Amino acid sequence: MYQAMHSMIGRWITVETARGSVRGRLYSVLPDHIVVDSGGSPFLIRTQQIIWVVPTPDGKRRRAHQSSSRGNED
Repeated sequence: MYQAMHSMIGRWITVETARGSVRGRLYSVLPDHIVVDSGGSPFLIRTQQIIWVVPTPDGKRRRAHQSSSRGNED
């Protein structure tokens, strides 16, 4: 899994964990965790907690959809 994830650095991904999903740009891959930049905040996700990972074809569209589904926070 480490090598497959390493090839996705810089790409938009969706990661499903036991606590929910995270969408964002894959920033870093290390042996025990990955770092995903989601909305300007880094999320450190332990490799043991990852259920699945898929590339997200259009990160900008997904991010706009994600923020609109949160409601009006302003």
